[in-house]
Amino acid sequence: MKKKITFIVLTILVFFGCAFGAINMYDNIRQQGEKELANTNLYPRVEDVILRMILPIDQQLSDVPVEDVAKTYLSLSFMDSNTDYVNEYLYFVSIFNDEFSNWQNLFLDESNYYYAVNLETGKTLSTQGIHSDQPDISHIFEDESIQDDFIWYAKVSFDEEGNVTLMTSQEQFHNTLDLQSLISDIFAGTWATYGEDTGVYASINPPTNIEITFAVPKNGGSLVDYYSYPMYTRINPMNDNIAGMLSLMAVGLCIVTGLYMLIYPIRIVEEIQPYRTLKRIKGEVYLFVMPMVIMGVFVILGHLSENMIMQDVNLYNGIREYGFDPQRILPPLAILLWMLLFFLFTLCVYIVKYAFHIRLKNYFWNHTCLGWFFRACKNGMNAVIQFDMHDSVNQTLIKILGVNFIIIVGISFFFVFGIIWAIIYTIILFFILKNRFVSIRNDYQVLLDATQRLSNGDFDIQIDQDLGLFNSLRDEFSNIRDGFEKAVNEEVKSQKMKTELISNVSHDLKTPLTSIITYLDLLKNPDATYDEKKEYMGVIERNTSRLKSLIEDLFEVTKVNTGNITLDLVDMNIISLVQQVYFECQDALDANDLDVRITCSEEKILCHLDSSKTYRIFENLLMNISKYALPQSRVYIDISKLENEVVLTFRNISKDEMHFDGTEIVERFVQGDKSRNAKGSGLGLAIAKSFTEVQQGTFNVVIDGDLFKVIVVFPTIEEVKEPEEGI
Repeated sequence: MKKKITFIVLTILVFFGCAFGAINMYDNIRQQGEKELANTNLYPRVEDVILRMILPIDQQLSDVPVEDVAKTYLSLSFMDSNTDYVNEYLYFVSIFNDEFSNWQNLFLDESNYYYAVNLETGKTLSTQGIHSDQPDISHIFEDESIQDDFIWYAKVSFDEEGNVTLMTSQEQFHNTLDLQSLISDIFAGTWATYGEDTGVYASINPPTNIEITFAVPKNGGSLVDYYSYPMYTRINPMNDNIAGMLSLMAVGLCIVTGLYMLIYPIRIVEEIQPYRTLKRIKGEVYLFVMPMVIMGVFVILGHLSENMIMQDVNLYNGIREYGFDPQRILPPLAILLWMLLFFLFTLCVYIVKYAFHIRLKNYFWNHTCLGWFFRACKNGMNAVIQFDMHDSVNQTLIKILGVNFIIIVGISFFFVFGIIWAIIYTIILFFILKNRFVSIRNDYQVLLDATQRLSNGDFDIQIDQDLGLFNSLRDEFSNIRDGFEKAVNEEVKSQKMKTELISNVSHDLKTPLTSIITYLDLLKNPDATYDEKKEYMGVIERNTSRLKSLIEDLFEVTKVNTGNITLDLVDMNIISLVQQVYFECQDALDANDLDVRITCSEEKILCHLDSSKTYRIFENLLMNISKYALPQSRVYIDISKLENEVVLTFRNISKDEMHFDGTEIVERFVQGDKSRNAKGSGLGLAIAKSFTEVQQGTFNVVIDGDLFKVIVVFPTIEEVKEPEEGI
């Protein structure tokens, strides 16, 4: 972990150090460019710029309508006056108008510095009103105080006959320009060549009586020439030098960072993100895409760096308009771009290093698209070799493909007419496949709709139609639906039981506790007599016993449900146990004047049971009868033995109307008395049922009108008879 952190910190420091060093070199690059600029002949560059500025400016000074531009500045002559040159004329006019429109859009930009005056009318046109910081450049050749602010400036004058004179900031290159020679150079590829072939010749009508002064400031301008190259670049060769020095610096710094990545142990680098993830990208991406990404980042970085070196006014003002300081925004942005460039380059170095580390052969097979293609071809060949001809699916496919092959071969014998047969065959095959696919789609949609309805709780959904390929899924869907419905019903029932459990436990615990608290308060009364206090103590004792019994019952049923119960199984006589329980509960039965009739088919029936748990079963049943049986009625207990089991049936007449079924009454905290006024926990039958089932028996309640019947079944064991002693 320590080595990974060291690599991350060291890599960030290397990238940042190189980027910070590059930013600090910007001032040196600018100074070097200015030195070279002082010795540069700018005149050849001036020629290519002036022409495209003159006509748009004159058009505005002379108020020439846009529709009359070609008529004003373009002259056409025809070799043969008898020939109709209407189409050629319109063609030249169209080209000229397009060119003139481009000149207007590219050169009459608000960021350009120029001053023009019509010597005849005195009308002026200038950008001085647009730029608050622009000095008056109309007398720039006379005013030396502003000359140092501009890298280049010039004045172009046209007299009344259209003769042009050019004066530039480089005094040794004052010239009188031939406007037509400049025009022929610019349009040599279109008008002049086209004219020689057709007998049509074009020339430009020069403007008259105007004087234009324009300049480019040292901090850069945004003038753009006809070919969309910055005019500042064309006039100022310093940009070429800047681009070259930036490129050399970028190459040098990339080599430094690449050597750093090359030297660092690969076993550490390959375990660190993002290198661990990026190495999984296919090699073709690094071979073809990554160079373009690096080039794009370098172009953006180069453009930003050039603007920072030249301190482009437009860029800086644009940033200030948004309320930011360019001196604080641009350097961090440039540092981030430099660091991104270094990361991309070192990533490529790491990939090359990783390829040699795992061997080029392994890298080719596992990390390139071409290797994947070869592996897929190899696997395909293996699949063909291992093709099982005895498989029914494979046989069907072979038959279909074989028939298709025979049809195609047959069509090929018809030569030219075979195309017609191929079209017919294709149309037939299309409709066959379309019908088949539509059928499959419809079958799938039926199954999907049924699944969605089931997920929304619609358990009545049935799928009776033939689904073809999806018949097996249809059958499974029916099973899933039934199971889902059962699970939902069980969950609903469970939630209902939980709610009733909480409610019933709260009620049955609260009742005796409330009584105990009430009578304890009465005992605190100093005016209570001894007999009253004795009566109060008796009530408290009864409720305490009831609360204890309720808690014990709750523990018992909980232990059974959780499986945390221990059985002490012994061989016992089930008839004797029933009679014993009856004698214990006789007082409670006699209190309601119940006549209990016990009948049994044999005198002794042996079962392998837990005597205490079985005793509790019978006790709960008889106590339940004593509470809910109709007074002065008979109670029947029938004990009968079948082949391997004993059946005990308890029957009585209920004193209240029973509005429940046999399964509901054996749930926990359920009483026949819905008002829960009877003295019971509601756990008696639940405990009896649980104790019966845990001993491999069955416990069922049957309701028939007012007849309440419980049937308990236990497995029996055979009695082992001892051999008689000989005489």
